[in-house]
Amino acid sequence: MFNIQITELKEGMKIASNVYDSNDNIIIDMGSIVTKSTIELLKKNSIEKVSVVELIENKYENNFDNNIKDQLNKKVIIEENGRNILKIDSEKASDINNLTIEKTKNAYNTAKNNGSVNFIELKKDVDIMLNSILENREAHSYLAILKRKDESIYKHAVDVAALSAITAIEMNLTKADIANIMLGALLHDIGKMLVQEYLLKKKNLTADEINMLKRHATHGYKLAKRDNLEDNIADIILEHHEKYDGTGYPFGKGNRDIGLYSKIVSISNKFNNLIVNGNDGLICTADKAMKIIISLSKKDFDMDIVKHFQKAIGFYPNNTKVKLSNGQTARVIQQNTNLPLRPILSIEKNEDGTDANYLDILDLSKSNNVFIKEVLYYV
Repeated sequence: MFNIQITELKEGMKIASNVYDSNDNIIIDMGSIVTKSTIELLKKNSIEKVSVVELIENKYENNFDNNIKDQLNKKVIIEENGRNILKIDSEKASDINNLTIEKTKNAYNTAKNNGSVNFIELKKDVDIMLNSILENREAHSYLAILKRKDESIYKHAVDVAALSAITAIEMNLTKADIANIMLGALLHDIGKMLVQEYLLKKKNLTADEINMLKRHATHGYKLAKRDNLEDNIADIILEHHEKYDGTGYPFGKGNRDIGLYSKIVSISNKFNNLIVNGNDGLICTADKAMKIIISLSKKDFDMDIVKHFQKAIGFYPNNTKVKLSNGQTARVIQQNTNLPLRPILSIEKNEDGTDANYLDILDLSKSNNVFIKEVLYYV
């Protein structure tokens, strides 16, 4: 993402953020492809600069088409307990996730001990994880919603980075942009290493303690700039708690003043917090968390980006185990992006509780009488 003069704008570029006229009305939507009429409209409204991204060369799509059984990919059919089943293979992705968690932990501990964070080395780790996400984003989407016994700040950072990357892929951003977003997401909470440790564990904080904790955004930004992190990445650390309606912190920025990178990370951060920490004390499944995110559109979040997030992550991420209205148990293996509540499933248990074929497929978009009754767990 970069800002350019209107004189340098070319057809085929992609607008990176909403463009407003002098009356604060949106005249060009984020994600619009530049045409001759786009350029004329900008000139007519005396707009001198816009944010754009170059179109990524290849759109990363699922490995299925409508003829699912003929298109099953090796990463989906795996052997488990001596039988072939349909399941997103996340073993390699999990190894890379764990490695990135350790690297993130090292960076945070360096900051805690007042050392200089090596962002160049961390960028290399980001590139490794990004390549893994591009290879198997379904696995990383699933891993980002898994709960663990140790829900550390480092795992949270990696989960937010994965969710943000998957969203940015759906938005068709460049690989360079996605890498920048991931790095900022990994570092978004690094300022918490510079606040008093008891604040991170205490329940029922006082108003003064809440204000002290909120300073992690500015603490982290100052640390990042001290160690020469690029502005557009450091801004993620500063802005990830700003809100669309201007009620966020630290500066109460509104939609027009919040960077695209920060908007993406903000949504991913909230989603992961809902899954790990819950809403009013109640832990959320992915579908419930997604509904909350959607409800916060145009209040906390940019609606356009929420739509991309919902399409990228889904209400029932791949590998989610669900119970159906007919009593069957199934695993989600693919999203129907136009019908997000009706994904494609692999049937694992029949109505009477006996094992199914494990390669039997049910496309809920083509089944009017069956629906997902509840999420059982993520496995």
